[in-house]
This record gives sequence, C-alpha cells and structure tokens, in this order.
Amino acid sequence: MVDVSAADFDALRPPSPFLKPEHAAWRDKLRGFIDAEITPHLSAWEKTGTFPDDLYTKAVTAGVYGMGFAAAYGGVLENADLYHRIIFAEEFHRHGSGLVYCDLATYSIAVPPLVASGHPDVIAKFVKPILAGEIKTAFAVTESTGGSDVAGFQTTAERKGDGYVLNGSKALISSAMRADMALVVARTGGPGIGGLSLLWVDLRHPGVTRAPAPGLGWYNANIGTLNFKDVPVPVTHLVGKENEGFMSLGPQLSTERFSGVAAMLAMARAATAEAIAWAKERQAFGKRLADQQ
Repeated sequence: MVDVSAADFDALRPPSPFLKPEHAAWRDKLRGFIDAEITPHLSAWEKTGTFPDDLYTKAVTAGVYGMGFAAAYGGVLENADLYHRIIFAEEFHRHGSGLVYCDLATYSIAVPPLVASGHPDVIAKFVKPILAGEIKTAFAVTESTGGSDVAGFQTTAERKGDGYVLNGSKALISSAMRADMALVVARTGGPGIGGLSLLWVDLRHPGVTRAPAPGLGWYNANIGTLNFKDVPVPVTHLVGKENEGFMSLGPQLSTERFSGVAAMLAMARAATAEAIAWAKERQAFGKRLADQQ
C-alpha cells in the first residue's frame, strides 16, 4: 500500500540499484534549471505552442544542453548513460513540459550519427554551433506512409554529379517549424532497409517547405511536415555509408523510445502524486478522501 503521507513525485519512483550519486546530481541540476526557467512560463508557452529561442542558450549556460557529447564540441556528460537520458526525460515531463522537451532534446538523436560518421568538414562546421544553441536541428524519419516501418519509406535522394537531389516528404517531425538543419532518412538505393541513407540537410533551402501537423491536437506548434522539392545535398553531407543508413538509425530510434517510455511514466507518476495530494485535502462525507475506505 502507498504511504499517502509521502507519496510525491520522487517517493513514487521505484528504487533502482543502477542509480549512482552522479545521477542524483544530474537530476538536481536539471530540476533547478526547469523550475527556474521553464515551469513559471509553461502556461503561457502552451497557449502559443512554442517557447523563446533564448531558452536554448540558457540551457547551454546552465550546463544541461549537449548531454553525451565531448567537451571539445561544447558538450556535457560525455559518458552519459541510459539513466542520465531517462532522468532528462523524467524531469522535463514532471510538470508536463513536453512542449519544451520535444524541441530542446531533438539534437540528442539528430546529431550523434553526424559526430560518429559524418564528414570532418561538416562536423567542424555544425556540431559546436548546435551544442551552443545557435543552430536548431530536426530528426526527419517518419513519413505519412510509415513510421517504424522504415523499409517502406519513399523519400528519395538521387545521386547527381557531386551531390544528391532530395525529393519527398516527412511527417510529424519534432522541431520541423523551427529547425535549421535536419538528419534526413532517404532512399538512395533499392527497396527495403538496405537502400536507405542518412543525409545532413539544410532546411533553409528554398526547395524545403514546412507546414504544422494538422489535427495533431497537441500543444507543440513546431511539430510539422517537411516537404523536399529538388533540394540539393552535397555528397559531403552523406552521414555514414550510402545505403547503410539503417545501421546508424537503429540506435537513435532505441534511445528515442526509451526516452518516450520514461516521459510517459513520469507524467503518470506526477498525475498519481497530484491525485494523492488532492485526496489528502478534499473533504467528503465528513473526512478526507484519503481517510475513506
């Protein structure tokens, strides 16, 4: 039975033998930043579906942006493990701030493949500005014809001369409406997962158009569709080997899913804590709800 005298967000978290003092320190740092810079503004931001751009640089200054990247790139917690990522998702959803998380955390899945197997010149040009909060990114995978079914993707990148020509569309993309660059999954070869490649694409090109996701019914106005019409992509912006993009894509999707699970559990725990707190105050039938059968 839950001890309602101490059933708050933290007390409801199941104990874990894998959490160490450094994880607790990371949680404290995140919570301090969120409580100071995000929570007081959430109601206003949710009405507009977005937040000010300076939140990126504030997160950098607070040391909570760039998790898992080397200090040489401007990152923090270079050796961050899965639990650091889970804590990041938990803390951002403790007050339901998925609006912020959805955009502010996108770099953590869009940029690692670039660092791991991108062209050195492209890494040198983009990674530091991204981790400084100056360039915003998107992770453009999902299409209207398929989400997890990557083998069915139809967006193509045809090799022409010293680059590729990108055509197609990506749907339900986080940060689509505000991102400058995107890691795009496109078909460069035959059918199936063996014909996919990762491309680092400049979304500011005139051949890229964007539209908010219609009927999403959520409060993040930056989630949307990216349309590509004859968008040139330099061959140096191929990330990894041609037609082997799925090998780099898999780990990113796994990270995204673990974070999603952590976020949902955090919101459920927050809702439970709020319900218990209310039950300790609400009077009915002559006593508190918490004292009823």
